[in-house]
Amino acid sequence: MVNSRAVDLRVPFVGRASEFRRLLALIKRGGFVTLVGPGGVGKSRLAYEAVAQFERESGRQAAFVSLAGVSPEAVLGTVMATLEISEEPGRPRVDTLRDALAETPLVLVLDNCEHAPDETSALMDQLRPVEDVTILATSQRRLDYAEEEVFELEPLTLEEAVAFFYERAQIEQHDVTDVIADTVASIVRTLDGLPVAVDLAAARLASLSLQELAVELKSLRPYHLRSTRGLDPRHRTIGNVIAWSFSRLSEHAKRAFAIASLFADEFDVQDVAFVASIDAIDASFALDEAAETSLVMRTEFGYRMLSPIRAVASRSLAAMSNRRGYEERFALRMDTVAAELWEEIRVANAGAAMYRLFLRYNDFCNALGWAMKRPSDRFGSIPAIMTTMIAAWAEGGRFSEGLMWVERLEGVAERLKPNLRGRIYYLGLCVAHAAGEYQRMLERAPATISAFTISGDRLGLARAYNALAAAAFHTGVLDDAWKYAETALNLYDQMGHKRGIAAALINQGNVVLEGYEDAGRARLVFRNALEIFESDGTDALIGIALGNLAELEYTTMEFDQSNEYAVAASSRFEAAASLAHIAWVHETQARVAIARSLAPAAKEHLHLACDLLRRTPQPQFIVRLGEVIARLLIFVGQHEEAALALAASERLRSARSLVRMGFIEREAIADAAILRDQLGESALADAATRVAGWDLGHLTSFFQALLVGIGRSETWRRPDIVGEPKIHN
Repeated sequence: MVNSRAVDLRVPFVGRASEFRRLLALIKRGGFVTLVGPGGVGKSRLAYEAVAQFERESGRQAAFVSLAGVSPEAVLGTVMATLEISEEPGRPRVDTLRDALAETPLVLVLDNCEHAPDETSALMDQLRPVEDVTILATSQRRLDYAEEEVFELEPLTLEEAVAFFYERAQIEQHDVTDVIADTVASIVRTLDGLPVAVDLAAARLASLSLQELAVELKSLRPYHLRSTRGLDPRHRTIGNVIAWSFSRLSEHAKRAFAIASLFADEFDVQDVAFVASIDAIDASFALDEAAETSLVMRTEFGYRMLSPIRAVASRSLAAMSNRRGYEERFALRMDTVAAELWEEIRVANAGAAMYRLFLRYNDFCNALGWAMKRPSDRFGSIPAIMTTMIAAWAEGGRFSEGLMWVERLEGVAERLKPNLRGRIYYLGLCVAHAAGEYQRMLERAPATISAFTISGDRLGLARAYNALAAAAFHTGVLDDAWKYAETALNLYDQMGHKRGIAAALINQGNVVLEGYEDAGRARLVFRNALEIFESDGTDALIGIALGNLAELEYTTMEFDQSNEYAVAASSRFEAAASLAHIAWVHETQARVAIARSLAPAAKEHLHLACDLLRRTPQPQFIVRLGEVIARLLIFVGQHEEAALALAASERLRSARSLVRMGFIEREAIADAAILRDQLGESALADAATRVAGWDLGHLTSFFQALLVGIGRSETWRRPDIVGEPKIHN
């Protein structure tokens, strides 16, 4: 290949299998192609490898022309000089080039065309009449020549980026431990798989350990990505990589680019317009400028910026005189977005809203962090964020993160006004409820109630009492559960808050059914709640009422009615994207299937429940999952496995103080008695020892493994020893 030294071949070519095949096919087809992508994404190397392969397969010659640093007026001369084509006196140079290419057809790679886009585009148009000439251009922006075919190159996948890091860090596969693998994966995720950033990070291992590098990159700064080992000076710092793109921006676009660095993931025109205090049309033009030069990438919902590029943009933001003002407007913008998403989660398309919530999750966390720097002044600016994060932490299954944030928020709560303090405490109750930390909820009860009482927030007070009713119920303190629910009910009634009334009725119905074992009365309570929710409730709340009715009808052996309620509940939960509640309904349907001798159907329901709870591991549903799996294993005669499932559930119940009541308690006692008869007391003790110390993730994985093994070595049969649940009216 002519001028093959234009690419640093010391850097390994890793991954890119699908892109390589696609680009090679385009080269074989002929014509002109522009390979477009951000600086440092690997355009030049991919172009070189694809063209070199074409040379080997076809026998045709290729030439690699680097236009990096070439002035616009020197583009044509650089191409001719690389191809060793001499000028002819008195004749246009482009005619001479066309004739030479016509005589010796070749593949021409024009690399780094962004430095002279107009001149390169004009040259491409002038060379189009030449037959059998293939031109592959690489650029950080489109060239806009006639009938341009654009191939957009994305960063490396996680697997490719990890492999590339290993190569550049000279880490041998046989030396890779789980710790090393996890650390490297976190590093390349931080760098968004941008090859030049991964390469620069690997070079840092000359002075840092792998763990130190991972810690350093958690707060990515431009100086973290610097090296002198590359041949190309443009790739020795991340700032150099994007220098050309940044230099092409107008002053308005440079400002928008810097402000966009505030957003951790995806953002849109309205985000930048609000923070920058400019018109949305101006913001759109500015972002389009940045996108044209690959500084930002267009997405389904707007734009995103690769994290190494964001590190450079944030440096520009830090130099701005109004940086603190932009940070404040960023927090205000995120509070507005949070309010919009919360409304969608409650009354509109909850599934899509939850997806967008997690796209903006890091931005919400950053806004919370901004508020915590001066809580007494700033927390009043972000009330919607605190509300919406309940959905992320509780419904989204991020309990550990949520509880860590709650601890931080509660640490500053005493410095806030009572209404904000109460809101923080209530946020803690919601996250703790989803995490199954019911004792924690009860411990926070006095402070929560006090804050709402002092502020005169009756709605907040009613919600707090209702949350505490659930906590008391799950820990078996039924009298307190009833008292809390009754207090919430009275407060909601005084305000005419129908949705709250129904929510309090659900808690009372649970006490009546599982605590007092009065199915007839509980049915009336649940139906009353359902009627209210159907006229003034969300899909999730309607689903909860239906799910409770499905469970109740199972206890009375009204299996057809139970399934009808379960199917209806599942539909509502799917609309609300409430994964843990969908799992709960599948558990109830599995109980019904076992009672009807339909073991394969029960297994399918439990598989679905297990898959869902792996994504949102809520303890109160995981313990029930294990108990139903144990019941199914007894059903098919796999007693040893059943003993492990029941022991695992018992361990989690004990660790989280989750008390069994009602039909759940009766079934567990009956199942334990069966296993004791079949295996003996010592075998049950051994099972308890084996599961000691397992965490939530281990439990769901273990339950899934038990489900896979059901029916493989045993016939599908129902032993006579399996009894039916008793009826309690």
